[in-house]
Amino acid sequence: MLRLKELYSGAPLDIACHIVTMVLVAALYWSLLDHRLLLTWLTINTLILAHRALLVREFRSTSNTETQALWLQKYETSALCSGIAWGFIYSYSAITLPAQHLPAFTLILGALVAVPLATYFSQWSVYVRFSTPAMLIPIIVLLATAEPLKAVLALLTLGWYVVTNQNGYQLTEQREKLAAYRHDNHQNILAEIDKLTALNEEKRLEIQRIKQCISALQGVDIIATADVLPGSEPKPGPGA
Repeated sequence: MLRLKELYSGAPLDIACHIVTMVLVAALYWSLLDHRLLLTWLTINTLILAHRALLVREFRSTSNTETQALWLQKYETSALCSGIAWGFIYSYSAITLPAQHLPAFTLILGALVAVPLATYFSQWSVYVRFSTPAMLIPIIVLLATAEPLKAVLALLTLGWYVVTNQNGYQLTEQREKLAAYRHDNHQNILAEIDKLTALNEEKRLEIQRIKQCISALQGVDIIATADVLPGSEPKPGPGA
């Protein structure tokens, strides 16, 4: 559940980065791309982000911890849809625009893919579902154009895809090792606390037994002292 909370806690930053990047792409390529298609893409992306925001709000307000797989699946689906939308607009640009207009888009997409490393680090599966369609689809399209500059951009994008996914996997693996280490330490601490509690209980019982022995010995001393006090009369026996 902790990893899921970390995933959803990073969603606002992810949504903000997507909004900024969408506005930047629209501003840079408004005069180069078809307006209707660009507006359609912006609308679809906005709906995806709005759904993700509602998903985060719903997750924060729920107390049901028995559906972790379902919450993860919902976020993975949102990330996949977002990746497909970005892969589509870059692929369309790769087909319709000259190669000299694409390096800026490549840098923007590379930065957008890198940002989720800070928000998806607890769930590598979410990162893969976003980065794969966002980058591999344009790579295939760029290579299919058979233009030298576009082929170079495709190779650069492929290299960035490999590096970011490798880093994402390593971050997730390190996070899991750290979580396991913390869990083991927690269990060890609990075991030591149990041992100390049991030892404390044994000591308490031992002290209680000692007190009882001391009380018994004090009672015997009082009786013995009373029997030997001067002027005390011996108690009559049974046959007196």
